[in-house]
Amino acid sequence: MEYIRLGNSGLKVSQLCVGTWHLPVLPEVDEYGVHKVDKETTIRILKKAYDLGITFYDTANRYAGSMQTADLNHVGTAERILGEFLKNIDRESIIIATKVRGKMAFWPHGEGLSRKHIMWQIKESL
Repeated sequence: MEYIRLGNSGLKVSQLCVGTWHLPVLPEVDEYGVHKVDKETTIRILKKAYDLGITFYDTANRYAGSMQTADLNHVGTAERILGEFLKNIDRESIIIATKVRGKMAFWPHGEGLSRKHIMWQIKESL
């Protein structure tokens, strides 16, 4: 695996990054026609990437779920499963990129880019 500097951050990451947008959730195919995988397969994918030297993972509190009211239980599934994966590895050996969405959901702190919203999302992340 080759590693590069991440912008001006001083962080060194693998050139490849595992994105978790498509990882797991039901139904089997999401609203974009992307096939989803189950939790166990997701953890195997993350572990294989880690074993191959991939140290860069991208996620978001919105991944694996849609913003439709009926699907709110799935919102954030990818981030939660990434958190489970982290329990079994050296957390200091990887870099996680995450983000906050302006309009996340329908609950009180579910929208906006105020300091309060961003800090709440950071606290809730992983």
